[in-house]
Amino acid sequence: MSTYRAARSLPACWRAAWFSLVTAPSLVLFLLFMLLTFNNSVTGTFLDAARDLVVDAPPGKIWSCAPPLSTPVEKVMPQGNGIAAAPPDVRCERAAIDAIAWQKNVDRLIRNLYVTVAFAGAFFWWFFGSKPGVPEAAEWAGRKVKSLHKTLQEKE
Repeated sequence: MSTYRAARSLPACWRAAWFSLVTAPSLVLFLLFMLLTFNNSVTGTFLDAARDLVVDAPPGKIWSCAPPLSTPVEKVMPQGNGIAAAPPDVRCERAAIDAIAWQKNVDRLIRNLYVTVAFAGAFFWWFFGSKPGVPEAAEWAGRKVKSLHKTLQEKE
């Protein structure tokens, strides 16, 4: 494949990158926003969550749900009719955790959600979108990688 054909396929690769990195995540964010605002106020939800995290918390700490310290060790035994009893209701206990650690954890969660949606968008675009020129660009990139690998082996 000539460099001219590879250059012609670059717009298709640009469209794929734009869809997977910008359009798909923004569509998912918009749909999540619509779901949040469908039944209640987004601002009220955020304020309630913020109050739950910081009200009466020590400085530099926030309240979070931790596993209970005394977990029940009851076994679920079948009743006389052979139906298993319902497992005990395990609730979490409110515990103060470091605010910076919680912030890093939530940031990582948001970043992983974005990466997952970006990969899903790329998958969706690849299988359902128009992709003229992409196979040629992939073939060209594969040949370039092979030639680079070959030159690196020759230098060793």
